[in-house]
Order: sequence, then C-alpha cells, then structure tokens
Amino acid sequence: MFRKNTNHSQGNLFGFINTLPSRQQKLLMASEEYKFYEIIFCSINEEDFSVLFSETDSRPNAPVNALVSALILMNKYSWSYEELFKNINFNLPAASRFTDQNSIEIKIT
Repeated sequence: MFRKNTNHSQGNLFGFINTLPSRQQKLLMASEEYKFYEIIFCSINEEDFSVLFSETDSRPNAPVNALVSALILMNKYSWSYEELFKNINFNLPAASRFTDQNSIEIKIT
C-alpha cells in the first residue's frame, strides 16, 4: 500500500541534528549532504511510484524518496550495495534524514 513520506519535513526534537553544537549545525546545513536533501530528496515525487504498490491494505511501504535517494548516492559514489548499506547505517550526518523519522533499517542479505 502506498503512503507518501512526509515525516522528514518536520525536524525531530530529539534527533541527531539537534544534538550537535550550533557551529556544527551550521556546517551541516551548508554541507553537500544537506544540499542533496534539499534539492534532490525533497524533490522526488513519490506519487510517480504509487502504481508499483498494491491497492489493498497491506504492509506499509519504505519511503520511496529514501530508496531513490539511496540509489542516486550509490551511483554518484560508485558504491556497491554493501558500501551503500554501510554508509546509510553508519555515516550519521549523511544518513540522519534517512533514519531519524523514517525508521528504515537496511540489511545486507
């Protein structure tokens, strides 16, 4: 079942970004990763992918904008799937928007 991901648009009061000192928050907001979030991640029209999901009530989907963004990063940095999963799971500044509110758990299978 398709559900549009809007959780990322409101910051998490207790999220990773708010635990940083203000100087580091400013650096993060000026970083390439945050620009990627603003320009790419937020611009992905998830409704374009809604036809790929079941019409009946079923398990909620993983956020399409997070999945598409992950594939874009994988291609940009020529990562293998293993490197992609490692960076999303352990590269905290880059992954904070993927994991803070969307609760995506990526596993290597």
